[in-house]
Amino acid sequence: MSTAFKVTSSEVRCFVRARAAAALVLLGFSLPGCATIVHGRHQDVAVASSPPGARVLVGDSDRGTTPTRLSLERKKVVIVLRFEKEGFRPAEVSLKRTTSGWIALDALAGASEFANQGLSSTGQQAGVAAGVAAVSFGIDFLTGGAYQLDPPRVHVTLEPLGPLGRPARRSRPRP
Repeated sequence: MSTAFKVTSSEVRCFVRARAAAALVLLGFSLPGCATIVHGRHQDVAVASSPPGARVLVGDSDRGTTPTRLSLERKKVVIVLRFEKEGFRPAEVSLKRTTSGWIALDALAGASEFANQGLSSTGQQAGVAAGVAAVSFGIDFLTGGAYQLDPPRVHVTLEPLGPLGRPARRSRPRP
């Protein structure tokens, strides 16, 4: 004795939507933001000073002496490098956080054939593409992979202090 099941069109649509949603969730967890993968959450910034041997501070943290290379988090909004050396006036340089071009890969990931595999309609493909791109963009902005720090190389010239702790006056040659 066989039993026939009748499936309605609304049940088929529900199944297809559930399958698309499951694919989106799985893809979102398996495909982190492209900029984070390619670009990373940290950026190396080369720092140097004239004269060399200045301490470099980021916030209250002593990060070494010049010349050196610092690994800095891209997601920090404000990064100020402070250079200190005995006998010289301290100097500060602010790094600017800008959006990296690597995030363009996030849009491509959503439109890829892998993201749309098994989806039959253009509407479903567009929905999955938008979802994958949104997840990738979100990951990149949350981790900092969407940003870059400028300038990537910093060089400061420290000004010598005079005997009273003031900037030294430079003597001018007589005519």
